[in-house]
Amino acid sequence: MKKNLIKLIIGLLFSAGVFTYIILINGFENFKKQLITLNLFWIILAITAMVIYWILEAIVLYIIANSSHRKIKFKESFRVTMMGQFFNSITPFATGGQPAQAYELTKNGISLGVAGSILTGKFIIYQTILTIYSAAILVFKLGFFRERLSNFTHLAALGFAINTAVIIFLILLSSYMNFAHKLLLFLCGGLEKLKIIKNTNKVVDRVENQLLLFRESFITMRSNVLLILKTSILTTLQLMAFFTIPYFIYRAFGLRGHSIVNMVSAKAFVVMITSFVPIPGASGGAEGSFYLFFSLFFGKNIIGTAVLLWRIITFYFNLLFGGLSTLMSKREYNVQ
Repeated sequence: MKKNLIKLIIGLLFSAGVFTYIILINGFENFKKQLITLNLFWIILAITAMVIYWILEAIVLYIIANSSHRKIKFKESFRVTMMGQFFNSITPFATGGQPAQAYELTKNGISLGVAGSILTGKFIIYQTILTIYSAAILVFKLGFFRERLSNFTHLAALGFAINTAVIIFLILLSSYMNFAHKLLLFLCGGLEKLKIIKNTNKVVDRVENQLLLFRESFITMRSNVLLILKTSILTTLQLMAFFTIPYFIYRAFGLRGHSIVNMVSAKAFVVMITSFVPIPGASGGAEGSFYLFFSLFFGKNIIGTAVLLWRIITFYFNLLFGGLSTLMSKREYNVQ
């Protein structure tokens, strides 16, 4: 936890440096004027979209958990969701969310194995829908961005390939456990020689347990078409809410002319690219990719303020409200 907090602080300092640089370039007076003249209606819509994103994720978790005959209240599902948002924000590659959520679910009488299976099922749906989004955008909007951004094709292809590979890789490994065991021993052995990990067997056992959970979730969900349909629709709406936030910020500046479709597409590319930035909250990579894509829409004199507003709503709100949920959970169980 201490290591993650140190990394988080480094990431926040990096973000602060980026914001300071942007503000200094545009001038503090110009920055202040832009904030004062913002249309609050559109800012409220942007915040509402973020809240809808949280609520829809909590609903998906609630549906999957209750489909496995482990009844939890929606209030608990929402708290688990917000804790996941917090721990994803303070860990590299957003790896801390699931363990924290699994631990919280055990407090509701759900075994650790079942909790892992529930969360893995949710991850399968989310990653699959994100990959489908990415594929659709690559098909319909590749030309638009390729004409306006150099090296766009390489960035987009890399992001799409990684997201697709994650799903395919997990399915293959969980389907062929003997092959997975040999591959993990080989990879972890190499990492141990490089002194990146200390105990190969321990890491292999941990990863294989996760693969078994993935396999169980995959088999269970594959046999429940209605569950897949409901959670897929909700996850599609969840991502759409998240992807519309930059457009609402765009309108808050009184800007018009660019379509919401292009901005949703740009935001999807930002998510694809920043999913694998190895810094808590993808600090630096998130701001940089947003700046790169949305400079097409905002203009140089406004983009810096837009980056700041977007980051506050999509990252710092996760830290704030997710952190509060975590503290409330600890306090509640300490009282009990």
